[in-house]
Amino acid sequence: MRRSKALEKELADNSYLLRQWHAWHREQLEEALAGSYGSLVAQLLDVLRGLTLRGGGELVAFISSQNWNCVDFDTRLTCLHEINERIAKLRELAGMPPFDDGFGPERTTGFLIVRQLMVGE
Repeated sequence: MRRSKALEKELADNSYLLRQWHAWHREQLEEALAGSYGSLVAQLLDVLRGLTLRGGGELVAFISSQNWNCVDFDTRLTCLHEINERIAKLRELAGMPPFDDGFGPERTTGFLIVRQLMVGE
């Protein structure tokens, strides 16, 4: 019985933390949309809404056409989060694991290309 209560508390705590994390990301997105580069963020969200699993080239082309060096780092991270969330959702809907780590130089993924273009990592 005692173990069950501890498990229930842990599950409740984890649920609370997940809701807080999602709320924080929503706030970050709202701030990015309201900020200096709000129109760029809105354009990216439009691209992401139309993204398909085969549309990685379109996403890379959009990212490549922007000057991310002048965009503040927090906005770039928020954009990367949105890109990551969309790709993971598309992969899950297709019955694939949400993430592909792309180990090795021959396994560079679209997300890794986008991250390199946006933040240089």
